[in-house]
Amino acid sequence: MRITDNGDIGVGIPAPQRKLHISEAMRLEPQTSPPASASMGDLYVDDSGALCFYDGISWSVAAGAGACS
Repeated sequence: MRITDNGDIGVGIPAPQRKLHISEAMRLEPQTSPPASASMGDLYVDDSGALCFYDGISWSVAAGAGACS
């Protein structure tokens, strides 16, 4: 892991170009219910297989089969 002087964080990458820059794949552990106290921009993977996005009001399916709890 590398943290640059401007606060960019690289995981598996020596010169990160964003606040969080990940080389390879990122894994989200499937959840049986949405995270408590959701904030706009939160993501989680529902155990039904849906990638869920919180728009500040409700959870929506961003990708995959299934539904957001």
